[in-house]
Amino acid sequence: MDPIAHTLTGAALATAGLRRVTPLATAVLIVGANVPDVDVVMNFAGDYAALAHRRGWTHGVLALVVLPFVVAGSLLAYDRTVRRRRGMTPARAGPLLALSALAVVTHPFLDWLNNYGLRWLMPFDGRWFYGDALFIIDPWVWLVLGGVMCLAHSRSAAGIASWAAFAVLGTMLMLTTPEVPTAARVVWIAGLVAVAALRIAGITAERRPVAIERASRAVLVLFAAYSGVSALANLPAKDTVRATLAAAAPQP
Repeated sequence: MDPIAHTLTGAALATAGLRRVTPLATAVLIVGANVPDVDVVMNFAGDYAALAHRRGWTHGVLALVVLPFVVAGSLLAYDRTVRRRRGMTPARAGPLLALSALAVVTHPFLDWLNNYGLRWLMPFDGRWFYGDALFIIDPWVWLVLGGVMCLAHSRSAAGIASWAAFAVLGTMLMLTTPEVPTAARVVWIAGLVAVAALRIAGITAERRPVAIERASRAVLVLFAAYSGVSALANLPAKDTVRATLAAAAPQP
């Protein structure tokens, strides 16, 4: 999925309560949720290199073992060289590694859910796997996760402006994409209005921290349910495609 969805997933996990596990928990969840996309540097090597290497080594089973140690180790180094010198509470290595592993795993799983797919078994096997459940840019993921994160992280004028810009970006995407049904556009705008109303009413992390934490858990469950239902709904379509291809294949 797109970097926004990955970032919102890591942030939602933190806001749902995991940020209390250890200092630097939020940082490790957000960084870990994005780090497999380090292979984006291959885009600078040309179109073929990008296609050959994207969603491969850094998204496969070996990366799921190695990357959590890289992320957690980097943040522990920062903790010891910067934070502790400032007298801040030290991060705990074990919990930080566990959160790093959780965050890293979310990334290939979300990428697998769309039709671009990924190579789960790299570097041992280069086969592609496709979930065909969600779009690479899925506005409903932006709406539910972004809505709660807006309530959790919009205390400053700059924060509010950033979320407003994000809402405008999403709305432009919804309104200018011809394939989006009118009903979906109405639901999108209604969702934005609801988030804005809650923000104006003071439903924020500063005033209602328990409510925001529960809401973060709820949207993560909703996201998981939405992904699961979408995956199941595509199974009949896949069967139809297989049957059509089989029928069209030359007979011996």
